Amino acid sequence: MKKSIITIALILFATTQTFAHYLWIETNPNGAINKEQEVKVYFGEYTYGIIEKVNGENYPKVKDFTLWIVDASGVKKQLQVTVKENFYLAKFTPKNNGTHTLVLDNHKIDVVDYTKYDFGIFKTHYNSSVKVQVGKKSF
Repeated sequence: MKKSIITIALILFATTQTFAHYLWIETNPNGAINKEQEVKVYFGEYTYGIIEKVNGENYPKVKDFTLWIVDASGVKKQLQVTVKENFYLAKFTPKNNGTHTLVLDNHKIDVVDYTKYDFGIFKTHYNSSVKVQVGKKSF
């Protein structure tokens, strides 16, 4: 019984530490040609409104993400981000009408080894995307 309780506690701990937080993108879903658009990347528990500070204990583990803008014609460009207190900020300026897609990707996260607890080895991967409509949407 004691082993079962310890196993359940470790599962909850591993899940909380590994899967509770997310990286997400926030921006205005509508844009305009030649008008600069701000993009914010947050890390925390979106569902509960928890946002980590960039220089906090957990954010540095996921800070090596890349942020891309894919414009309506399919041209992909990496965006530069600047550090703020509790988010990263990027900006882009749409040059054409249509749907633009912001894509966040993070492959540079440490592997977590829980084999000593019989859980295995975990490699978390963060991916997030959001669409921005510039001009009227064509059907």
